[in-house]
Amino acid sequence: MSKKNFELYIRQQCKALDISLTEAAKKSDMSRHNLYKLMSGSAENARVSTVVKLANTLQTHPQILLRHMFESINLPVNPTPLSFYSNDGSAFVRDVTIPDNTKVKPGQSFIKTWKIQNAGSVEWLSRFMVCMDDQITFTSQTSSFAPPIGKRGLIPSEYKIAIAPLLPGETTEISVEFSAPEVLGSCISYWKMCDSEGNLCFPELEGLSCQVQVLYL
Repeated sequence: MSKKNFELYIRQQCKALDISLTEAAKKSDMSRHNLYKLMSGSAENARVSTVVKLANTLQTHPQILLRHMFESINLPVNPTPLSFYSNDGSAFVRDVTIPDNTKVKPGQSFIKTWKIQNAGSVEWLSRFMVCMDDQITFTSQTSSFAPPIGKRGLIPSEYKIAIAPLLPGETTEISVEFSAPEVLGSCISYWKMCDSEGNLCFPELEGLSCQVQVLYL
């Protein structure tokens, strides 16, 4: 990518977020002058912490920003063992709703939304987020008996959520509706990305999670 295109990328991100270059520089703890130097290609002495702050301000992953800055070097996205597809990458951006340890009532329904980014160089097509929670089946000799352990986890309305096609560098939001269990305590639900064949795209990564505290509020 040319220096001009890197500058264009930063301007496009600012426009999408409806912030000025001055605001972007201020939120990144840098002067407008230094931001312009960075945009013009004078990045030899740029600190990694500065790049990370700018990436956070632009709501992009630092790895994506670094790849735009030094694309001619052809930096690797992820070690091959971490992804099923070569040059594939995924980055968690933030919890849009229900951050970890949010307090909810027993039986309460809520919608959890994550924001993620395609941090690789492979377009995402026909991908899904799949619930990885163990599906435990209990049997009983009497129809009136319901083991309480079977009701301690979060209950999603769907166990497989389609992901819209996503180009490298783009972000998307994924939402799942959950019902909290009637039993008090902490509970968590894990989700991972898979392709249309059911292959885990990032088998060695933890994936996304939703953790809440079920309490009488």
